[in-house]
Amino acid sequence: MLNIHSTHSRRIDRQMPPRSEKHANFRRLAVGRTDQVLEALRKLSNLSSANYEFEDSEVEKIFDAIEAGVEEARGRFRRGLTKRGRFTL
Repeated sequence: MLNIHSTHSRRIDRQMPPRSEKHANFRRLAVGRTDQVLEALRKLSNLSSANYEFEDSEVEKIFDAIEAGVEEARGRFRRGLTKRGRFTL
């Protein structure tokens, strides 16, 4: 009889070696570029301090543009699309 514990299942992440030089380049660049995006989001969130004034509609426009950009980037990984747009307030 199999005894299964219903405690937390733990995922074991292992660092897999790159499959090719192109894959190694992707991984190296992806880490740096992801860090840049996260740093930019952190800086953007600094605008929420009392040192600045903003309207809710402006904040919604910013995050709508960010979410659209994330979906576009995700789609390019899925479909290889090359469409690009600029953000303005």
